[in-house]
Amino acid sequence: MNCIRLAMYTEEYNGYCSGGNQAELRKLINNGVKYATELGMYVIIDWHILSDGNPLTYKKEARAFFKKMAKKYKNTKNVIFEICNEPNGSDGNWTNIRSYAKSMVSVIRSQ
Repeated sequence: MNCIRLAMYTEEYNGYCSGGNQAELRKLINNGVKYATELGMYVIIDWHILSDGNPLTYKKEARAFFKKMAKKYKNTKNVIFEICNEPNGSDGNWTNIRSYAKSMVSVIRSQ
């Protein structure tokens, strides 16, 4: 195994956008990246939407999250960003996904 995916749920399990302690959740991501890097592994930081379905639901929060992550890991060669895992339902349509993706890519690349 040479890759681990660190899923940041937005709603489930005291998610990042539904009452979870955002600072503590980011700390878990940071620790995961640290440990994986020490082991020579790739890390996927996954913004994981599931029950919210539409990536635009927490777009503001996603932009802030990826701004922090991209700034912190911009020179870390083993970090990969998964900007939206599991968009679903009628609100998770390609128009919304494309709009969301363009916004997140812009945030990440600006760091």
